[in-house]
Amino acid sequence: MVVPRAQVVLALDYPRWLSLARLVRRTAVRWATRTPVCNGNVEDLRQILSGDSILRWHFRSYPRKTAQIRAWEQAEDGVPVLVVHRPRELERVLEEVRPAGPR
Repeated sequence: MVVPRAQVVLALDYPRWLSLARLVRRTAVRWATRTPVCNGNVEDLRQILSGDSILRWHFRSYPRKTAQIRAWEQAEDGVPVLVVHRPRELERVLEEVRPAGPR
């Protein structure tokens, strides 16, 4: 619904290893610190290893995400898509579009 109204799509197409490493790190930190996430829930080991685990979701959703990005790129009548493959690329893009002036 949002994409047809957008002026440009900035797609973060990071490598799977990077995406998974960040997800594992966040999950481990939240589990160890008992940091509340959605609606005050906290990560527990049973949930982390369950069928509904965020880690399992990553493996199921990653191919779908990359396919969606490719479809947006190939759509001739779609909005322009800027695909970023690395965090450093994202930093460069953000620096280019950041307004000048005091921060």
